[in-house]
Amino acid sequence: MILFLRSNLSLKLWDYVDSNYGAVAILLSVLLVLAGVTLHASIPDPIKVTLAGVSLLAIAGLDYYVKRRHERHHALRQHSVLIKSVLNAAASSVLEAANPPVRHVRACLMFLDEKEILRIKYEHGFVATDRDRNIEIPKGTGCCGQAWLQGQTMMADLTEAPVGGMPNQWGLPAAEIDKIRKSLRSILSVPVRAGEDYSVVAVLNIDSDNSIDEIGFRVKAIQEIAYSFATVLGSLMDESLNPPA
Repeated sequence: MILFLRSNLSLKLWDYVDSNYGAVAILLSVLLVLAGVTLHASIPDPIKVTLAGVSLLAIAGLDYYVKRRHERHHALRQHSVLIKSVLNAAASSVLEAANPPVRHVRACLMFLDEKEILRIKYEHGFVATDRDRNIEIPKGTGCCGQAWLQGQTMMADLTEAPVGGMPNQWGLPAAEIDKIRKSLRSILSVPVRAGEDYSVVAVLNIDSDNSIDEIGFRVKAIQEIAYSFATVLGSLMDESLNPPA
C-alpha cells in the first residue's frame, strides 16, 4: 500500500512538473546561477566551497534529469498521437472499402502485460458506453488472444456459436464476455510484429456491428488493408523499442 502511494505521488509530481515545465526550467536555471555565485563567494572557506559545489552538482543533475524526462514524455505523447491516427486510418479504410450497411468500425491496439493479460492501450471508435474498452483477455482466449498465441490472423463471427458452446481455448472469462459491446458482430485480429526477432508485440483488432460478411473480414482485399496497417504499427513499435540515441 505504501509503495502504491509513493508511486502514485511520484506520478502526480512528475505530471505537475511536466505541465509546468517552463516555470520549473526557469527556477532550476536561477538555482544554478545562485549555486555558482555561492561557490565563487565561498572560495576562501573549503567547507563552504564543498557544500556549494555539491549543491551545484545536485541542481545541475536535477536540471538534466528533468529536461530528459520532459523530452521523453513529449516524444511518447507524440508517439501516442501517431498510433491513434493510424488506428483511425485503419478503421476508416476498412469502412470505406467494405461499405457495410451499418457505418460502424472500431480499431484498437492490445498489449500483453506481465500477467499475460491482453489490454487495450490505444483505440479508435469506442464510445463512453463501450465497456469492452477495459476488457482483459487472457493470452490464448478469444479472437485476439488466439492471434497472439498462434502468431496468425484470426477472425470471429459473434453471431455464430458452436453447438455445446465455445471451445476452451477460445473461452473468455464470463466477466469479460459481459463487457463486450452487445451489438458487436465481428472481429478481425492481426498480430503486430517488431524487434530484431520480428516477434509479436501487440495485436491490432478491427471490429464492427456488421456481420463478418457485411464488413468483409473474409475478403482478401480487406485483410490486406489490416495487414498493411499492422505493418505500419510494427514500424512504430520498432521506434519505441529502439529509440534513437
